[in-house]
Amino acid sequence: MAHRLLSDQPFIPQRKLLTMKSSSVFLSVPSASSDGASLVDQRRLQVLKVLRDDLQALGIRVSAVPGDTDLRVEITHLLAIEEGPMVRSARGASRLPKRPRTLVVRVSDADEQLDLVCVDGLGNVTAERQAAGRIQACLMSALSACEVLPTG
Repeated sequence: MAHRLLSDQPFIPQRKLLTMKSSSVFLSVPSASSDGASLVDQRRLQVLKVLRDDLQALGIRVSAVPGDTDLRVEITHLLAIEEGPMVRSARGASRLPKRPRTLVVRVSDADEQLDLVCVDGLGNVTAERQAAGRIQACLMSALSACEVLPTG
């Protein structure tokens, strides 16, 4: 069976997910400054928005409150960011930055906590898209199993 490409992205078959309809995450980012207006805060917030969009595109519900979610996801570090304004969205996030960024997200549930390190360009995807895929894998299994998953 041949698959037709609808964009310049390669066709990636979707996995059959049994539990994703009810899966949800709480997504947060710590503020680097007291007023939340620093350039670092703005960039972290932009990454949060792209990650939120990528998670939603995978069928994962992103909640505004941590109360009744399966996982808590916190963007802890964003390293080697490009200079200048960062204008990206999930739709435009397929463009990789000229200077690769490293994104560290902390994924936790009631019992465990795991830091995921994601880098632009691995598997030819953005760090946000890579993080979304790894968070999806964590939702499908125990967090301890996520440590040995491939990054791409």
